[in-house]
Amino acid sequence: MSRSGRARRLVFFAASVVVCVVLGAAIGSTVGYTTEWTATGAVFGVALSLFTDRR
Repeated sequence: MSRSGRARRLVFFAASVVVCVVLGAAIGSTVGYTTEWTATGAVFGVALSLFTDRR
């Protein structure tokens, strides 16, 4: 795999985790469970990036 392919995967991984954490924090602040939803968003972001990397 080339360096640009690895860099692109790393950027996608970081972006998906950040977006899911922000979304989880926004939902959590609305419903009153910020920590739980933020952690769930982080786990979902990692799972999403690993799933899309395999496909």
